Amino acid sequence: MSRGTLLLIPCLAACAPRISLRDVNDFAIWLQKMDPVALGKSHFDLCIVDADALSPAEVARLQRSPGGPKIVLAYLSIGEAENYRAYWRPQWKEQPPDWLGPENPDWPGNYKVRYWDPAWQAIVLACLERIVAAGFDGVYLDVVDAYEFWEEAAARERMIEWVLALAGRAKASRPGFLIFPQNADELLEDARYLAAIDGVGREETYFMGGKRHREKQIELTERRLDRAVAAGKKALLIEYLVDEEAIAWVHGRARRKGYAVYVADRLLDGLRITPGHEPD
Repeated sequence: MSRGTLLLIPCLAACAPRISLRDVNDFAIWLQKMDPVALGKSHFDLCIVDADALSPAEVARLQRSPGGPKIVLAYLSIGEAENYRAYWRPQWKEQPPDWLGPENPDWPGNYKVRYWDPAWQAIVLACLERIVAAGFDGVYLDVVDAYEFWEEAAARERMIEWVLALAGRAKASRPGFLIFPQNADELLEDARYLAAIDGVGREETYFMGGKRHREKQIELTERRLDRAVAAGKKALLIEYLVDEEAIAWVHGRARRKGYAVYVADRLLDGLRITPGHEPD
């Protein structure tokens, strides 16, 4: 047994979720300007926060918060680099490493990466180790759909392998550590990928820009999510809506399907509790 493994053993009992994943009925995601006190007072069963937003002591307090026990997931981008992270080097703007791609025009400061490159993977794995050591219950992986950007036949398979590697590393350090990739729901059709994860996050399943998707598109997404739910995984849906009728429609349909839904502001810079759909 390695020294690193020994150091993690005392954390197992203290960091284990105090609520079972199967009992999660609602969740919240709050990435910017997060207030742990306000989040702790809420009654959400599960919350997703920025990995750098909480100290280990704050993670533990949130897990046993006044509003009820919570599963706490740390946000981690695995398909793009972010220039506001500790790993970022100013010289990369003029002298980018081989793995660094173009800036995302929709999200300034975020850069495409060749996520299969060992140098990038080493950076993310180091972030993952800190998340595990901080006592988070799991990780919420973003930009999993980065394979769609790269015009390479192996891009999809490389992403599956990347998620499998991350899941394997985390669960070897802490059995029971939760893996939640966001979007890229077509990967749920791969048996290896589905077996490696504990749940899936999905943005804009039903609406985009306030307009409802076509029914055929919705049904395709739901079939993939249903595959995950049938396998015992938790489906977390995020919708960006303001129309009360649309919000009610989403909650009704998702509840019938067994999905948890959070209606958010797109910047994810506050806690939003929708009247009539408060957490239990």
